Amino acid sequence: MNVELFGQRIRKMRKDLGLTQRKLSAILGLASPDTLTRLENGKATQISLSVLFGLIDIAMKGDVEVWWLLGCESNPDSRTFRQSANEKITMAIGELRVAQAIAEALLLELRVAR
Repeated sequence: MNVELFGQRIRKMRKDLGLTQRKLSAILGLASPDTLTRLENGKATQISLSVLFGLIDIAMKGDVEVWWLLGCESNPDSRTFRQSANEKITMAIGELRVAQAIAEALLLELRVAR
């Protein structure tokens, strides 16, 4: 993934939706707007699944194409392609959320077992 392009698209989405960095940071549960600044400037070295899911949720609610936000370079004109891509991404996100919940439950079990 091109992190600079991803950051530029986060910034564009945020501005198009009329959100400040402080507001979007709060929505995403970030400790500081500085984290969002690093993301938008392509300087973040990692992003948590919860922040990624939050950005995708905001994109979907804001009528922003998820494939675009995630850095798809092309701009397909086909509505069918865009719809199919968004559906596949949405399904994959659902599966990732399930995997994340399972991993968190396993970690909790390990902590309790100690």
